Amino acid sequence: GKTYTMAGPADNPGVNYRAIDRLFQLRLARAATHEYTIQLSMLEIYNEAVRDLWNPSSAALSIREYPPGYWRGFYVEDLYIFECSNFEDMMLMLWEGMRCRAVGAHNLNQDSSRSHSMLTFYLESETMAEDEVCVKFGKIAFVDLAGTERGRDTLNCTDKERQLEGAEINKSLLALKECIRSLDLGKAHIPFRGSKLTEVLRE
Repeated sequence: GKTYTMAGPADNPGVNYRAIDRLFQLRLARAATHEYTIQLSMLEIYNEAVRDLWNPSSAALSIREYPPGYWRGFYVEDLYIFECSNFEDMMLMLWEGMRCRAVGAHNLNQDSSRSHSMLTFYLESETMAEDEVCVKFGKIAFVDLAGTERGRDTLNCTDKERQLEGAEINKSLLALKECIRSLDLGKAHIPFRGSKLTEVLRE
């Protein structure tokens, strides 16, 4: 499934872990000419509330926009961003975040992801170019979407919490589909505000 592809088990790591490994390989290979800073954040969107996976007991977080010209266009206010100095520390933080993610049982899956999770890397590199320091920034997000819900499965579920989760999951996935469709058609208005998922992915 999606979580298996993104996270994977310890003996067969998924996309998230392979990306981390690749980042540190590149940093080591370019150490003579580049100085890299690698930061990481983890959040989940559960029932339209944005939560910090490294501080899951905190209140729901708000999505904000930086002033024009700032390289990070959108951000989640008060989200903890961890600066990673080595591969091992980053892996420990990643496992801790995954452990706090909302999961639950429903009619089709006994261990279903009940939230969308988002792992974001923030990269900064410094190099010398013609006796001047050249600074570049980058950002990449890996999203593990919650399991989609068929209407009849949600209706057959007697657990009210599962029913609410299913409805919110479907709403956010529909909003994501509509944004992708609008972008593909070149529409002037893209409905990013349709859900927290599309808001936080707006960039």
